[in-house]
Amino acid sequence: MIRAINGKLEAVGPDWVLIEVVHITFQISVPSSAIQSFGPIGSTIKLHTHLILRDDSMSIYGFRNPEELRVFELLIGVTGIGPKLGLTILSNVDVDHLVTTILTQNHENLSSIPGVGKKTAARLLLELKGKLDGAWVETVSNVQEPGNSEVLSALIALGYSPSEARIAVSKLPQSQSKSVEERVLLALQGLG
Repeated sequence: MIRAINGKLEAVGPDWVLIEVVHITFQISVPSSAIQSFGPIGSTIKLHTHLILRDDSMSIYGFRNPEELRVFELLIGVTGIGPKLGLTILSNVDVDHLVTTILTQNHENLSSIPGVGKKTAARLLLELKGKLDGAWVETVSNVQEPGNSEVLSALIALGYSPSEARIAVSKLPQSQSKSVEERVLLALQGLG
């Protein structure tokens, strides 16, 4: 299984990228929402990947971080959800919002995504509800605390990956008395 690809960005399409790795160029399907984050042609990027082998084809799906990959793999494990619909879902909603939607059982948010009707949304909510472990629940709930979204944004602006920033924010004490700056410093201490 190919779990990650690190190489030079050669071309970008609406929902795919070409990455050259040691004289081999891979076409990788990616969420369209991720395209802008890859930088200019010629830059080096790393994608966390999922390989799907079929009798007549081989497809690689790539994601910016392990969390996106994990959610994609959960999505395609749901009855009736294939890789294309899984990619469409992640193109239209970020991982944290999707996890929150599943945990709160919000049918409307899911059924507003192109290709996801009411029946598919209900199936997604039913099959994924128990598959999100305590770490996801704790991280999402703590990030939603007042002011923590600003801390998360600040950590990402400082160069930490979204997953590193989410983990650091999830470990912050739930105290309303500290300013955003103080919570950023606490989060940085946790990352150090």
